[in-house]
Amino acid sequence: MKTKKEETKSKRDEGKVEVKNPKKEFKIEIVKVGKLDENTSGVPMPVCQYDCRSDRNIKENFALVDRHQILAHLATMPVESWNYKFQSPDIRHIGPMAQDFASAFGVGEDEKHINMVDAFGVALASIQALYEMIQDRDAKISALEERLRGL
Repeated sequence: MKTKKEETKSKRDEGKVEVKNPKKEFKIEIVKVGKLDENTSGVPMPVCQYDCRSDRNIKENFALVDRHQILAHLATMPVESWNYKFQSPDIRHIGPMAQDFASAFGVGEDEKHINMVDAFGVALASIQALYEMIQDRDAKISALEERLRGL
């Protein structure tokens, strides 16, 4: 009869790990689909994978951004459909290249990665710029309609 430690080790060797808790049971399957980049520099893994740490208390050096300038850069950035080299060409993704993103916005750790917190920030700033532009146009249209009624 295997001990719990031996059982976990053998399942880990298969690429599956089961963790049992009296209250909940979890099953984690680790699947390696390919290799994007090696982390050989000893740098910790990014803080943004599926959720981005965004608590004000862990940030510093705040500065406002020019939303309209961000929107202008975003409007000229190529957005393409592509696949990773280790994937089938049938698996498609959509997005900019990290080099273009870094050149346009000057954010992130390097020119090979787009941190999702930066991508979200660019999208939100652009939405705010578009909203402001629509509000301005609506105000101008209302003023012109009022003026037209007066003629």
